[in-house]
Amino acid sequence: MSGPNDPTQIQIYTHNIRCDTNNRMDNEQPWSERKHGVIDLIQRMSMVLPTLVGLQEVKHNQVKDILNMLGPEWAYFGVGRDDGETKGEYSPILFKKSDWELLYGSTYWLSETPDRPSKGWDAALARIVTKGILRHKDSNKIVSFFNTHYDHRGKQAREKSSLEIMSLMNDDLGTSVLCGDFNSEPHHEAYKTLSKSLVETSQRCKERRGFEHTVTGFTLGKKESSIDFIWVPPNIPIILHEVIDNNCNGMLCSDHRPVRAIIEI
Repeated sequence: MSGPNDPTQIQIYTHNIRCDTNNRMDNEQPWSERKHGVIDLIQRMSMVLPTLVGLQEVKHNQVKDILNMLGPEWAYFGVGRDDGETKGEYSPILFKKSDWELLYGSTYWLSETPDRPSKGWDAALARIVTKGILRHKDSNKIVSFFNTHYDHRGKQAREKSSLEIMSLMNDDLGTSVLCGDFNSEPHHEAYKTLSKSLVETSQRCKERRGFEHTVTGFTLGKKESSIDFIWVPPNIPIILHEVIDNNCNGMLCSDHRPVRAIIEI
């Protein structure tokens, strides 16, 4: 067991897995086919280090599929954004029970009324941030982990969401980490707002691997962009940042690539 003052390496993994829908994009395979790649990536990427996983665009049936296939050693926290229970997309937090203990979990709506299901500002849809306070069992260190998915249309909603999350993070225990699909590129205000207080892991990592961009669609070769990020406080060492291949056995398992970062807490 490491001591309380020894640095502990952990991994943060974030992936927009694309919701289960009948309104599929060109070349998009159904979730029944894609899920195997999504789950295989989680399993493989979490084998080496204690890992906290944040997923986006996850419907209730997808939550069940993922937990069933990952197995009983995994647990999650999260709710559907439409009713605070099972309706609508989740932004769940997943973790191995052997590595982590969930001390507290909460969901906040990115709106003027964060304590109840609601749509904020100029957003097209209700949006949430999922918060989990977790204890790393080996080191006894605490991580306050936030996972979110910003609105795709509302510019003001994205900017306000950044401010709301920064406010939520101010009083947290341990090390605060934020990940998700921000629907914002680095030149957008929502990204710039977060960068005033946090560091995006690709910007100050000791090593960077993988692809440049996170959004591919289901047809490779078209214009790509980066809207999926991991954020940490400025004093946290970032050992590695990687954008991971979403091509799983010849099939794109999502229209987004996963992102992982190894940090020291």
